[in-house]
Amino acid sequence: MKTPRIALFTSPLLLALALAGCDTAEVDSQMIRPGYSPSMVWEAMKGGGLPLVVHGGATAALDQQATQDLIEQTVSLPRWTEDARFTTGSAADRFRVVLIFNPVSIGQAADGACGPLDDIATQPPGDKMHVVAAFCDDDEEMSSENGSIGLAGDPGEAVDRLVTEIALTLMPSYNRAAPRRG
Repeated sequence: MKTPRIALFTSPLLLALALAGCDTAEVDSQMIRPGYSPSMVWEAMKGGGLPLVVHGGATAALDQQATQDLIEQTVSLPRWTEDARFTTGSAADRFRVVLIFNPVSIGQAADGACGPLDDIATQPPGDKMHVVAAFCDDDEEMSSENGSIGLAGDPGEAVDRLVTEIALTLMPSYNRAAPRRG
């Protein structure tokens, strides 16, 4: 059976229209310390979810609290966590994920993500949203990464896509950097 000519022309057109406005989440840099262990994530989730601290708003339309609420409602953690969710956390939580949206200085945000966040300035995003993420054990980063995504489409969808991508690699189920036991 031959494919009708109209299908040959409309399929690429429909695909292009479906992808219009979709930006790709990019993870720019990643660090996992040898001391990181997936058991830390399990320990953090004993309270019913993974504590999350958001600093700064994702977009002009999503302030800090709206960003926190959106992430808790929409973002799934990696499959190995058995579909756990983020929950509201604080700096007092021993294990937590910290997301700093649109920091003025990515370097300062990366260096201080597990400490007091009051000194880390944030700004409204331009055409891209930037995030510095850290999985913290008290004031020590066990893993961290920087990521970004364009804001051409729905900002809520961009937050979901970027944070989901970050969560997959911020908390791996296996730490290749850990010393091997012999």
